[in-house]
Amino acid sequence: MLDFLGVISFLVFTAAFIGIIAGLIIGVARKRWRMLKYSSLVCGAASVALVLALGLSGSEMLPVFLGLTSLAAFTAAFIGIIVGLIIGISRKRWQTLKYSSIICGIALAVLVLAFIIDSETTNTTSTASNLSPRLSPPSASTSSISIATPIPTATPIPTATVIPTATPTPTFHELKEIAKRVTYEELYRNNETYIADLVYLKGEVVQVVADGNSDRYRLRVAITPSDYGYDDPVFIHYKGSVRLLEGDIVEIVGNVKGLLTYSSLLGGPITIPEITDARLQLIN
Repeated sequence: MLDFLGVISFLVFTAAFIGIIAGLIIGVARKRWRMLKYSSLVCGAASVALVLALGLSGSEMLPVFLGLTSLAAFTAAFIGIIVGLIIGISRKRWQTLKYSSIICGIALAVLVLAFIIDSETTNTTSTASNLSPRLSPPSASTSSISIATPIPTATPIPTATVIPTATPTPTFHELKEIAKRVTYEELYRNNETYIADLVYLKGEVVQVVADGNSDRYRLRVAITPSDYGYDDPVFIHYKGSVRLLEGDIVEIVGNVKGLLTYSSLLGGPITIPEITDARLQLIN
């Protein structure tokens, strides 16, 4: 639903922005400003809807959109201030300077807000759980051999030492065969029944956060197919050598830990299932 709202509001914003440019041309050429007025109102409403959609979905595109939009508005308003000064000095009409100054101030405030949100998004990372892998092979123990007291009239026969072999680590395909197949709805609604179970998931990587220079990563992977790709993210704790990018399609096998709650960019709580000790395979 949020993806649909974001797409629609972006299309309306683009059309309204084109209408603003056309309205400026018509206003300057024919002194008719109605198209500019209504296009500006529609553009503002679409911008608010797009900001809400990006914020509620926890997308990292929110500060980028705010920054680009406010920078464009600030540039246009700054040009309007220069034009308003020229018109004010030559014709004693100061309305252009007045409104351009107001718009320039608002755009500058939004631009500063975008930088603040972007810095908070970069510095905010959830704490990774340091859990020991459940899929590691059991350690081998050495058995001791007792030697019987020799009989004076017979030579004792030594007992052969048996060296136990370590159990090999199961491969990804072996784990995939025994893992449970669950949907996002089942994993979220009945999460308690799947805790510590091995599950298989497939989806699209929507966020990658690395733990410093180590090979540990925290991922958000959307696992429900939709018309626009995948929805419903799951939080994944992964350790491995495969370097992932946003948009990668992966298969995942891991243990269910429970539910994880974190805050969105707008401060609202978001709760999603959490998977630890994940093994994954890149399929695209």
